Amino acid sequence: LIAGAGEGPARKTAIIGGTNQGLQRRELFVDARDISDTRDVNGTQVSIPASEYTSLLVARGEEKKSEYTEFIGFDCELDVTKENTKYNEDFFLGDIITIKDDELNVLMNSRVMQADEVFKEDGKSIYVTVGKSVPTLPQALKRMVK
Repeated sequence: LIAGAGEGPARKTAIIGGTNQGLQRRELFVDARDISDTRDVNGTQVSIPASEYTSLLVARGEEKKSEYTEFIGFDCELDVTKENTKYNEDFFLGDIITIKDDELNVLMNSRVMQADEVFKEDGKSIYVTVGKSVPTLPQALKRMVK
């Protein structure tokens, strides 16, 4: 929803998108009050035609919408001792590797964020954590305060 000039019920608005429903729907409010609904013609303020003003609002809405990209957060832990590649030989901490999970239908390139070596009676396991998860609300607020 893009809201332009005016106040209350008289405020001029435009809507973009609107085809998605349910969980697929994303909403964004754009305050475009700075876009005037009049223009100066030879020293006289003249109203901009409604269709032209709506086009200005839609353009602002599309501009703001482009600033928001979809973020898919995904992190996982892998036991690489059971895989055909070896940690510290084929890939290292900080490397970008390809992860494929057929059950979740995920194929992505992600950075190796952490590696844990676990020693047990039955042998050694190496667990590699890849990806970046979506921050929780407290984590996001903590970052904003810093």
